[in-house]
Amino acid sequence: MLNDKYPDKSKEINLKITKNLVKSLNDKTHFIFFSTDKVYGKKNTAYSERSKTLPMGFYGKYKLICESIIRKKFKKHHIFRVSLVHSNGLNPNFSIIDKAIFTLKRKSKIEIFYNIRRCFVNVEHLANFIPKVLINVKYGTYNIGSNLCSYSERVKKLCKMNKINYKKNLIETKGYIKPISIKLKSNKLSKNFKFKFF
Repeated sequence: MLNDKYPDKSKEINLKITKNLVKSLNDKTHFIFFSTDKVYGKKNTAYSERSKTLPMGFYGKYKLICESIIRKKFKKHHIFRVSLVHSNGLNPNFSIIDKAIFTLKRKSKIEIFYNIRRCFVNVEHLANFIPKVLINVKYGTYNIGSNLCSYSERVKKLCKMNKINYKKNLIETKGYIKPISIKLKSNKLSKNFKFKFF
């Protein structure tokens, strides 16, 4: 994807900026970092925070390096490994999910994967979660994700919630993204933050 197409830009945005930020801060800082589910690898399995990491592409590689840099400097840190984040279709460029919803609102046809499965995260739920992080002292690494579902299932659910008629225009198609499925176990987050993403 874009990170693998432009490796130098990926390194600058995902690694160099974080390194400079870490360097400029006092080690007493409470550092909050959003990582990615791409640190885990290509196996179609369920991952906990203790699962072996084998990053996919430059994006996953640089995020994993950043995690290590942060842990070494800050005792007070929260690292969140997040799946694909989306909104409710207001900006078609925000994510593939948003593009689909935006298109369906306009009663145009769009193809969406029925076989690729992720633990999607709604950006509004993420925004509601942040205040809990600011006061939480159970530092460490956490997975963030909803229940595992396909791209098409997620779009259908959001369309129903927003009363968008999708049945004539949503075309379910097979995707070839690897891995086919990344399931994030988020029991640790639910227990320590009393918060569940859906």
